[in-house]
Amino acid sequence: MAPQHLPSTRMASPGMLLGL
Repeated sequence: MAPQHLPSTRMASPGMLLGL
């Protein structure tokens, strides 16, 4: 579900993926 191809979401909130 997490868009890894997007550097924005990947680098913007690295902890957000862990939260989800």
